Amino acid sequence: MDNFMIGTIVLLISIFAARAISERAVKQLDQEKKVLLIDLFSDGKIFRSIILLLILVLFFVAIKFNLVHYSIAYSLFTALLFGYVFISGYTSYKKLKSNEFPDSYIQSFIIATTVRVVGIAIFFAIVWF
Repeated sequence: MDNFMIGTIVLLISIFAARAISERAVKQLDQEKKVLLIDLFSDGKIFRSIILLLILVLFFVAIKFNLVHYSIAYSLFTALLFGYVFISGYTSYKKLKSNEFPDSYIQSFIIATTVRVVGIAIFFAIVWF
């Protein structure tokens, strides 16, 4: 099994683990907070998807057309992806706090986000080295 496959498996496990943590936390919310949660994050979903798509497209264009050395493109892609994840996580955290979500839900959100970030970091570490 090559490094990319191992990294992908680790990434998928982290994504599923984070999702399980998030789903368990949502079940603990009352109906009003569940509706608010959907309302808070549904509007920005398209915007966040477009940003992520742009990051991916820039990376693949840079690689395909040899615009920069592979290691530079990979480093920039990694930095942009982590920046995206951290900014997205921080803005989501602020939304949850400002809308007075329970601390237990916010803690689960932070744990799920951390699990995702660690999974991404391990993926890049395995693939890169």
